[in-house]
Amino acid sequence: MTGRARAPRLNWRAFAGLLGLFSTAACNALTGVNDLQFVERPGMASTGGAADAGADAAPSIVIGSLQGRCNALSGSGCADEGQTCRFQRETGEPGCVPAPRSPVVPYAACRGDDECPAAYLCEAGVCSQLCESAADCGWPGARCVASTGQGPGRCTRSCDLVGARAPRAGLQACGEGARCDFVPEPGGAGYSDCFAAAGSAFDGAPCSAHADCPPDFRCDGQRCAAACGSDAACPDGLRCGGSSEELAGQRVGACCSIPEGQACDLLSGCGCAAGATCSLDPSGAVACRSLPAQPRAPYDSCAQHAECPARHSCIGGACKLHCNELADCGAEGAACAPASFAGAPLPGVSFCARGCDVLSPQAPGAGLRACGAGATCIDSALELGATDCIAAGNGAQGASCTLESDCAPGFDCVLGRCERWCTPDGSECGLGLSCGGVYDVSGRALGSCCTPPLDRACHWLSDCGCGEGETCSVDDGAVRSCRAVSAQPVPPYFACDAGTQCPQFHHCAFGVCMLRCETSVSCAAGTQCLVLNEDDPETGICSRNCDMLSPGAPAPGFLPCGPGLRCLDFDGPEGATTACIFSGPVAAGGGCAGTGDCGAGLDCEAGLCLPLCELGADDCAAGTVCAPRELATAPVGGRSIGVCIAEE
Repeated sequence: MTGRARAPRLNWRAFAGLLGLFSTAACNALTGVNDLQFVERPGMASTGGAADAGADAAPSIVIGSLQGRCNALSGSGCADEGQTCRFQRETGEPGCVPAPRSPVVPYAACRGDDECPAAYLCEAGVCSQLCESAADCGWPGARCVASTGQGPGRCTRSCDLVGARAPRAGLQACGEGARCDFVPEPGGAGYSDCFAAAGSAFDGAPCSAHADCPPDFRCDGQRCAAACGSDAACPDGLRCGGSSEELAGQRVGACCSIPEGQACDLLSGCGCAAGATCSLDPSGAVACRSLPAQPRAPYDSCAQHAECPARHSCIGGACKLHCNELADCGAEGAACAPASFAGAPLPGVSFCARGCDVLSPQAPGAGLRACGAGATCIDSALELGATDCIAAGNGAQGASCTLESDCAPGFDCVLGRCERWCTPDGSECGLGLSCGGVYDVSGRALGSCCTPPLDRACHWLSDCGCGEGETCSVDDGAVRSCRAVSAQPVPPYFACDAGTQCPQFHHCAFGVCMLRCETSVSCAAGTQCLVLNEDDPETGICSRNCDMLSPGAPAPGFLPCGPGLRCLDFDGPEGATTACIFSGPVAAGGGCAGTGDCGAGLDCEAGLCLPLCELGADDCAAGTVCAPRELATAPVGGRSIGVCIAEE
């Protein structure tokens, strides 16, 4: 940046020297100050010191403006002892101003030029030394760079990226309230310099950049961690690792630890050498791997972990950032979700679900994130807490599919066919198609382009034919119609007394809101599709893998029934299954005419409501034993259920 320009003219001092007319500088007899003004030298480049003489030229710097009636480069030339010469941004010229009584130390944080010592200005939030060239700076590795605003050049500090206040030999200190950061240069090695510190973060605080952290801390794995140059610089139990790099000739890492039982830390890369990162290996184990020369971008499609950038693994066919909690995701994800391998959970391994746009994966709407090249966005909010990117296929409208990854970006796999995502009042669907199955997707009403049934009001499973806020229903006569979805529906598998109480894609059957289905393929594993009316065999509801012994607080592997419900076993069309139904009013030991009379965890046996039990588990009260039931089904969920009867 340059000061106010003046037309070039011959420098009188240089001219007089050439003629031999003067042996001393002309001066003002009243003030003793040099009255001859130096001129600008156009095109003067920002340079490094002697060691940097071959560096690429930087933007030009005003030089003549540092010296006029006084010298701003040295602060000298003012007659009043209480004044110093300072460059005036308003005029673009040096001038005499009152010297600060207690100036801040060089390269400490400042709020204005008047806080800085002579020959310094407040630049980059710190008191920076002025310069015409790097030779004016006085320390190795310094550069004379253009100021951020109107003003002369400033010296970069060559500070210590690990210890800004207590630098190692050959490096310079930053003052109070400043931190040392690396400044990259196009085609060059870059340099270190002091900048005002934010000062609000703390060790372990979430961050997205080094500047978010306190001095001598780095943002590593989305968390602030103490900077280090060797293991000796870290507290006991920690090592110098993380995203270790060589910056401005300094080895810089972050103090980190490795989770117990793992080879390295997925978040920070702790435990891996330079040029490597912590990731998953082909077997799903946590291990260090070499970084590719040209890694894929985050959330691009991928075929293997080795294609992904640092701290990312190939999960669901896309390169995804690892996390322990949502704060670790920063701008990369909307939820921290558990990872799995071959259908089994991976203990201690989670990733950032993207929060992408199913309607337009590569060009998302406001507040949503983009999927990368070759990836699509799926609605996984129920499982992961957010929409997420996976590898995309090529299937367009109507193409057969088994998984969402069979379909092209912007398409969903619905009932074995790829259908374009759509908005109810949008233009995404073509002639003969409508936007059906509309539901809330990350706060937006979206559906898919479908063909409404010719002989029915709506499609039982997809809601095609129903509008926004509606879902398909059926009456006792097997007549389908679209009904409004309640603004506050009861949860799935909770009690209901009217169909209008149930959420979308659910139907009130036997007093319970049950998931709709056409075949058991539409239901959860281990459950069956139960046909409601033989006159319309496509209208079914899914049974529930509930816990007969404890319906409201089921054992691992079972699903809960809502309050006031019990779990009943019966023989379904595909064998024994269970479902949530109303609990009866009769307590244990009371008389009953049938199982419907008994409360949760009880069954009617020999005219009495008796506690259920698992055969062979010895879980009956003292004085009773677990005996087989008269009307027992085959084992469900690996358990054979009996009733507790008095010992003989």
